[in-house]
Order: sequence, then C-alpha cells, then structure tokens
Amino acid sequence: ELMDNVDVRFLFTIRRQIEMFESYYVQKYNDFKKTDINTFDKLYKFSIDHQDQGLMLALNYDKIISFYCDLFGSNKVTVLVFEEFIADRLNYCNKLAILLNIDEREILSLLSAQKENISNKDKEGGKFKYSLDEKNSIYIFLRSVYKKINYTSPLILKLKNRILKFFYIKTEAVRLDKNQKKNLKNIFKKSNHKVSSKNNLDL
Repeated sequence: ELMDNVDVRFLFTIRRQIEMFESYYVQKYNDFKKTDINTFDKLYKFSIDHQDQGLMLALNYDKIISFYCDLFGSNKVTVLVFEEFIADRLNYCNKLAILLNIDEREILSLLSAQKENISNKDKEGGKFKYSLDEKNSIYIFLRSVYKKINYTSPLILKLKNRILKFFYIKTEAVRLDKNQKKNLKNIFKKSNHKVSSKNNLDL
C-alpha cells in the first residue's frame, strides 16, 4: 500500500553467468587476495560448494527478478542483456531510451564517450581471457617517473617498454575450463530458461 501511488520501475541488465563469473573475480581481485579465497580456482570451488549465497545467489537471475515482479508487478520490471549492449549497442540504447523516456541519441553520446576497458585482457585464440598482474614497487616507481618525461624517439620508447616489462610480474590467468563452464551452465540452466521465457530473451 505504501508504494501504490509511486511510479517505481526497475531495470536489470544481466550478463551470461560464465563471463560474469570471470569478470567478477577480476574486479574484486584486490578484495579476494586478502582472504582465503585468493585464487580464481578457490573462488570457483567455494561458489560450487555455496550455491545459496554470495555470487552464485546473485547469478540466479530468476530468483532475484521474480522477487521484484511479485512485489511490484512484472510491468514495473525491465530486463536487458549485457551481450546485446556489446553486439548491438543501438538496439540496446533504443530499449533503454523508451524505458527512461529520453532521446536515444543522448544515451549513445554518453556511452560513446566511454573507453573500453581492455587493460586486463589478453587475446588468445580469437577469444579474450582475463589476466591479473601484480606490479612490484620498482615498476610503480619507474612508471611514475616515465609519466613526467616527454620523449619522441621510438628507440627510447622501446627501451622504456622493455624496462617496464622486466619488472611487470604476471600472476594468473582467469578463465573457466570446459568442465567448469559446463557445470555452471547446468546450474543456471533452469533459472535462465525461466528468465528467457518471461522476458523474451536469449540466455
């Protein structure tokens, strides 16, 4: 009754769980490395053993979206897919503009100003995988010094990059193997089917 006279709407942009799982570890790496779950494999094992909490609960999209639909009505809930944003940004922005009742050109302009975050990705076999890197104190110091130096010589630039690379310590690649991917797909298969059916999505 409290919300009867309030026009409230909810927007969910969901991402396929496999990519989300990998991305989540990368984004939270600095937090994870201070805990017992300090590697990607440990996060995977912990998540499989605790499917009713934390990350796995958050990735059970149907449970979360259904909660809001039951509480406020399905007409108040819109679900978009992150993969569509990557593959067809114009269509994604059109849907978002209709929902927010604003000009889609404004959304496109704002999104076009954002640079893609590729600093933690390596290209391998045509597909991207995440990689995490620890930089020691010498690397951090040298990089801060180089930022203050103006140089145009290709030779100096090449030397600078070689020196930095020497002190750059790569720690781990973040990528689910085939069995792990298959396992996650099976875990979320039922949930994804419900979300897809209710919202006409391809998950």
